[in-house]
Amino acid sequence: MKKALTSIVLCLFTLTISAQNGSWNARFISAVSPAYTDSQQKDTLNKLLRIAETEDIKEAKPLYYNALAAYYYQVEKPESMITYLYKAIELNRKQDNKTLLSTNYNLLSIYHQEQQNYDKALEAIQQAIFYLDTLKQSILHKIYLSNLAAIHFMKEDYISAKDIYEKNIDFYLAVQDTVSYLSDLYNLAFSYYKLKDFEKSKNTIEKFLKTYYLFSEKSEIQDLLANIYGTLEKISFDQGMYTSALLYQNRKLEIARTLNNYAMLSEVYERRSETHERLGQYEEALRSSKLAAQYKDSLLNETRLKALAEMESKYESKIKTLELQDAKNKISIEQRKKKQYLALSLLIATVLIGSSIVVYQKIKLNKKELMLYDEKINKLIKDHELETANALLRGQDMEREHIATELHDRLGSMMGNIKLHLQVLAKKLSFDEHLKSELQSTAELIKEAADEIRRISHNLSTGIVHRYGLKAAVEEFSNQISKSGMIQIEVEFTPVDFPRLDRDLETQIYRIIQEFTSNTLKHARASVVHLFIAYLNDEIQILFEDNGRGFEVNKKSRGIGIFNIENRISKINGSMEIDSKPGRGTAISITIPVKKKSLA
Repeated sequence: MKKALTSIVLCLFTLTISAQNGSWNARFISAVSPAYTDSQQKDTLNKLLRIAETEDIKEAKPLYYNALAAYYYQVEKPESMITYLYKAIELNRKQDNKTLLSTNYNLLSIYHQEQQNYDKALEAIQQAIFYLDTLKQSILHKIYLSNLAAIHFMKEDYISAKDIYEKNIDFYLAVQDTVSYLSDLYNLAFSYYKLKDFEKSKNTIEKFLKTYYLFSEKSEIQDLLANIYGTLEKISFDQGMYTSALLYQNRKLEIARTLNNYAMLSEVYERRSETHERLGQYEEALRSSKLAAQYKDSLLNETRLKALAEMESKYESKIKTLELQDAKNKISIEQRKKKQYLALSLLIATVLIGSSIVVYQKIKLNKKELMLYDEKINKLIKDHELETANALLRGQDMEREHIATELHDRLGSMMGNIKLHLQVLAKKLSFDEHLKSELQSTAELIKEAADEIRRISHNLSTGIVHRYGLKAAVEEFSNQISKSGMIQIEVEFTPVDFPRLDRDLETQIYRIIQEFTSNTLKHARASVVHLFIAYLNDEIQILFEDNGRGFEVNKKSRGIGIFNIENRISKINGSMEIDSKPGRGTAISITIPVKKKSLA
């Protein structure tokens, strides 16, 4: 997929300069030739870029920055890709090259979509359309509109997505890009379904299926066909046609088995369980629920193994880099020492009178170099310690997400299975009213337990932060704690329309607030917490106050909770002050700098 996207991006760059004259444009088109391998493209582009930078050829540099950004996107090196992309944007702005700026922002939009940062993706594609000459470049305009519709679709803004797709739906069919055409048809059909326009959704699906059956490379789009069947079964289910829903579920199930897609298998069996339950087929519902749980376990194990392998690879790479740097530094200093001793010997032999001065200077130089070397080693050690602390926090967050998933999926699934067992028993023992009443009471208790599991899972997971932002997540968390009766939390945000921040920054702040609340519940014996969060002058200000018993502010008395908080604050370049005395509560003030690019 990345290879295809990169080819499209490079083709767009080529289209934008094909009407221009000049040897540099010709060299660029030659460098991005499909005949070259990825490595050959990179080497050729870097070579031409060095010449363009050395000779300060202004019209050439942005072309190569664009192409290198596309190359690093393709080989999954986002940091290098973003570096070259922003260089291209900066140069194209200075040169007022609107066409290339448009392609830059389109690539930036695709990158943010892959990072699931849809607000930034939307902002980037709107910039791409703004800089585009829509009359002269109508094809690019259609491509960008399709991209814009896809972003609205991923943001669940189905009205905006539908409006664009309706006007633009036949574009990819006209340019014979059947895969993109079918993808847009599915998105339009699902948008109609979410907007409860079932008739238009079915008509769009019929259009999809007619094109699909004529398409020669069906194996490439099996997942799209599965999604189409999923939409049909949802329409049937919502309309109460449960037998038809089961039919479409079976078709999607066949595709999921062919693709060996655990996530899809789990989803289908969950839907089958719910459908069988609506039909009163409780034993089948129970069987499907158990299968859904099994496939979820398989998916979790597969995901966990991948995450562990990735973390292990990164750790080994970091260790090797540190060891290599250390060895290089030692070799370099030893080589310089040998050269210095040789020079010193020659000087002693030739100029005996000046030897004392030379010796003094060389010793001084050696001491300085050794001091610099020690500073470098200390810096590497500190960097490694910081990386270790950050890895510990990442590990804690991953473990929290894992526990939240286990609670929600496995225990939640088990509760659902118990509920279904009780329904089967109630049906079989309907003649005994007393026993039936007892079963109903048990079912209510199970429902309360399932709700409590969902609440705990919700608090452990950061899903609500990523989806709705810091303000909504903190308010929801505070409401849940207050409703539990353990403590009353009063929250105030300034401004009221608190802005979205970078996803990682929002997650860290949310975890910090959770840690403070947990410490208060464990140790403070407080009845009220006041939480004030403000965004002012490019800073986040957080004030956390409780009316608990307080404590002596002493580093020796700080536990793992405060240690975790300090590491999180250090990771986001923040600072913290704690004001507490026994008998008069605790006040904690945190200041976090926010760069402009950290605003979502």
